[in-house]
Amino acid sequence: MAAPLAPRQDSFVIDRLKRIMQDVDNLDVSIFEGIATARSPILDTVTPRLTDVADHSVLWFGIAGALGLSRDRRAKRAALRGVASIAATSLIANQVAKRTNRRPRPSIASVPVTRLSRRLPTSSSFPSGHAASAAAFAAAVGLEMPALSVPLRALAALVGFSRISTGAHYPSDVAVGWLLGTAVAGVGGRVVPPAEPPSVIQRPDAIQLEAKPTGSGLVLVVNPASHSGEGKRVLDKVREELPDVEIVELEEDADVEGVMRESASRAEVLGVAGGDGTVRTAAQAARDADLPLAVFPAGTFNHFAKDAWTYPLRAAIIAVKQGTAAKVDLAYLNDKVFLNTASVGVYTDFVAVRERNEKRVGKPLAALYAGVRTLLRSKPITVRVDDRTAEVDLLLPGQRRIPTARLRTEFPRAHGRRPAGPAHARRVRLRRDADDPGVPTHRPAGPPQAVPRDPRAVAEDRSAAGRSGADRT
Repeated sequence: MAAPLAPRQDSFVIDRLKRIMQDVDNLDVSIFEGIATARSPILDTVTPRLTDVADHSVLWFGIAGALGLSRDRRAKRAALRGVASIAATSLIANQVAKRTNRRPRPSIASVPVTRLSRRLPTSSSFPSGHAASAAAFAAAVGLEMPALSVPLRALAALVGFSRISTGAHYPSDVAVGWLLGTAVAGVGGRVVPPAEPPSVIQRPDAIQLEAKPTGSGLVLVVNPASHSGEGKRVLDKVREELPDVEIVELEEDADVEGVMRESASRAEVLGVAGGDGTVRTAAQAARDADLPLAVFPAGTFNHFAKDAWTYPLRAAIIAVKQGTAAKVDLAYLNDKVFLNTASVGVYTDFVAVRERNEKRVGKPLAALYAGVRTLLRSKPITVRVDDRTAEVDLLLPGQRRIPTARLRTEFPRAHGRRPAGPAHARRVRLRRDADDPGVPTHRPAGPPQAVPRDPRAVAEDRSAAGRSGADRT
């Protein structure tokens, strides 16, 4: 057993630690004075402006706003992740770290007057909130958009350097702030993993169809009202790029299935511009007529268009002009086609209630009311998948890879309460028809990858007929 240190030995260790800390502090001060007192017109001009624009994270919120205005969903996610990381980092740095470590600010007596920032901070110097927020934003955005990681980190490093140059912080304050911001962004990336970058998403093999540079032979069915008028914008762009295309506009009370079948009867390529539900109906008509399907994104989320690489709109137009396509899978629920996912049970009830009320009270309030009402009134339904029968609250079959998670559920019932507990998402291999070749879908050519197999799923809702929905959003 180790003997305790003698008093003289204990005093020696403490004195040694104090000398080391003093040496580190002296080095910190020396580096600060070397940077802050350096005579440089560039530092005098650039660093105070940079540190001022980074006050209250205005610089980073501006970049986040630009990303949020982009039509790229990855950019929108990056902006949201960056702002959330700044909020968490600022809370830790300003309300925890600064309050527990009251380090005085450096003396600005030797800093050139022209280099001082407009606002002279009076809070604790340790750690640097500017550096922490800058590092958090750069690291967080870089998780979603790796191409922006290096330029944003470089900009964040310049912001940190400007805090030293203008006399606001010692170098160690900036270094610790940088580490704190990077750590917070890293933890955020583990808690909410970023979406997979496009480089790791596989594209199916391209097949060559007849090129249609002017759109001749393409019959395009458009829902002008989709996604608050997005269909109208798509319509104008398609007319400009493909002048010979035949366009069929869906009326509000139109028989969509009938219109799709009639359009397919005279088309060489059937086109559709609308949400996932409209695309699903077009896929059924294209399959029945043995025609290629050209998908023009005009919905709210455009899940299928993104999976088929016809998003954004320019990609779909290029695919038609070049005649490039790829086969996609079709699956069936209650003898109706679906392309991504379908739903039976509480989610379709939720959507139905929300859509009935959203025009009167707005979508957020309608969704809140629909959620509460669905949970209070929902009942289990009986479904059959091949030879398996089960009572479930929700059936969500999908024919592409979907992230699943452990959920804790507790649904109130009219006739009792289901015990709370972890609900595991299960994936079941469904029946596949070997003679179902799928539907050729136009998309831009890309590097060849493996073509997915062709599943065909059949399910039956015996206890609540009509409660199923396909590709509802």
